[in-house]
Amino acid sequence: MGVSQAQIELTAEPHLIDLSRAGHELEAALDAKLRHLPQGSEIILLIPASLIRTRRFALSMELSRPVAYADLDELNEAAADLPGEEEGLAVLYRQPAAFIYDHAISHLPPIGESAAKLTTEFLDLSMPLRQASELEEIVTRHGHELRDIITPHEALAYRRTTEDESEESLLIHLNREDMLAVAATETGFSGAGSMAAGVRHLETDLVLAGLVSEEEAGPLMRAALSRPHTAEKAVLRVLDARLEEMAGFAHHVRSAAQGKASWPVELTGLGHKAKRAAEIFTRVLDHEVTLIADEHLRPLGQGAQEAWQAPRRISLPGGFLPGSGNALLRWVRRHV
Repeated sequence: MGVSQAQIELTAEPHLIDLSRAGHELEAALDAKLRHLPQGSEIILLIPASLIRTRRFALSMELSRPVAYADLDELNEAAADLPGEEEGLAVLYRQPAAFIYDHAISHLPPIGESAAKLTTEFLDLSMPLRQASELEEIVTRHGHELRDIITPHEALAYRRTTEDESEESLLIHLNREDMLAVAATETGFSGAGSMAAGVRHLETDLVLAGLVSEEEAGPLMRAALSRPHTAEKAVLRVLDARLEEMAGFAHHVRSAAQGKASWPVELTGLGHKAKRAAEIFTRVLDHEVTLIADEHLRPLGQGAQEAWQAPRRISLPGGFLPGSGNALLRWVRRHV
């Protein structure tokens, strides 16, 4: 892990298995999908957001000269030696999320800046080591090889990341069972998180409030979000309470990532007509929210494929320069 500028070139085309909506039936869903693949296949798994743990930790060093790439390499190598087993976690994604030097904060490496002390905050996306081992055991039992595990946060970021988009943005996606929030910067993630509340919970809240039957919940929810002026106040109160909870969580992710209120915000999962949701997220986040219909996006599965194909840098490369492209970079991969 101490080799500077090392990149792993992977050219094979593995099978992507999307388990992001498998819920509690994760192992059974994987077992069923593997049965139909050719023997000896290489497998990538896109796992549910409910399995992901996000962690931030900091490593510091004293400086007697301007910040150099060697300093960042040293901090990255130290971070790579912290695998996560002591917490029972398998680290799927780790990268520097922020650089702090003499009270200044940057998402870009502060090369050449003079400082007495440099602190690098690292972001982890991890999953329970026990469950990662179980998934690998299932894949192996079918005679296949587990090549990678991709988080939904990576898939979300990669499906939206292009050269002509903003270098910093807050991406929010509502799945059926959960919500993802990713603070994306030019150098990767500065924050990520998920909460166990999605589109289904908006519908369930209406049912539990006695306002509608289960069959009517979906159409009523969509109608209320797209045409709030025609909806009953009781319906809006129920939906607003849940949407404010979701928006508050996204605000927490952005704040923890030291993100600015001026960052563009994109909301997907509810379609481009959910104006009531946009209004609430705009108010809570203090920034206009852009609604994007899923049909105008690459699917999460394709985002996972692009995440897998992205460069894998073991330590911060000496050739990395600010403005070198809006690409998310994974620094550390730890498999069971």
